[in-house]
Amino acid sequence: MPAPARTAAATSAFLLVTALAACSGGASGDGPLADALGRVGAGDDVPELIAFSDPGALGELATEHWQTSLAGAPDIGQHTRELSEQLEVDLLEADSLLTVGYPTGALTLVSGGHDGAAVRDASTAAGWTGDEVLTHELDLTDRQSGVAGIAIVAPQLRVTEDSVALGGTSADLLVVDASGDSLADDPTIAALSGCLGDATAAVLEPTAATPIAVGVLGGPAEDPGSGGQSVVCVHGDDPQALGDHYLEAFASGRLPTTGSPYTEYFENPALSVEGDTAQVLLDHTDEVPPGVILSVHARQDLPVPPG
Repeated sequence: MPAPARTAAATSAFLLVTALAACSGGASGDGPLADALGRVGAGDDVPELIAFSDPGALGELATEHWQTSLAGAPDIGQHTRELSEQLEVDLLEADSLLTVGYPTGALTLVSGGHDGAAVRDASTAAGWTGDEVLTHELDLTDRQSGVAGIAIVAPQLRVTEDSVALGGTSADLLVVDASGDSLADDPTIAALSGCLGDATAAVLEPTAATPIAVGVLGGPAEDPGSGGQSVVCVHGDDPQALGDHYLEAFASGRLPTTGSPYTEYFENPALSVEGDTAQVLLDHTDEVPPGVILSVHARQDLPVPPG
């Protein structure tokens, strides 16, 4: 059975997603996603979009499922080979990938797994200059060595011990490991993150009219024969009503763009509510890609919120 069609915009950000971890559920603040959020300082504005992935959860399957691994780096992930060859940045070796915001202000945090000194030396040799934050003055006539592609997406770079922050022209890389509140301290982000549990790949929209997050749970690394699960989290003043709405939609509704019933892709929807957040767990039907929920989200094919 084919997965829903994807638009070009969806491909750039979320074509990259299957997934692989067990679900802890609940509203715990622990886990790779919460850890990554805790490293990014909270600014004046809550980010509209947060993308996350946990490459380490793939284990030996990291190479086969590289697209899943890069879900947390939807833009810079297009230059994985160049990053490795030119800057000594290996996205697949990271403990986690977290992207906050949209280009050109997007910040991608590549947490762990790197030799900071080697990355800095390689970046300097490739044309990045500066002190704490390195910048690249792109010469569009110079396309050699693949550096141009990286510099267009991430002209800013900052090394912090074993991690690397990459950013667009207006990104603030100094928020990484800054003192004060982090994104993990924002109540809505914390609620959505806790609901996602141990999702290996996820997308959060904390500023939406109905804040929502989707993630993928279970899959090949845990059980090679399993299609895994999806999780949908919605946050609001009446989480029970929100949860009931999404539960009914996944049980009997249809995708807005294609008209296909959700039951072609998902089955056994189960609702739980904790605090102001409702969680809907979805099993996958046979032969559905484990990352189907993120493709559905990217196509704006999730159930329309009530109201």
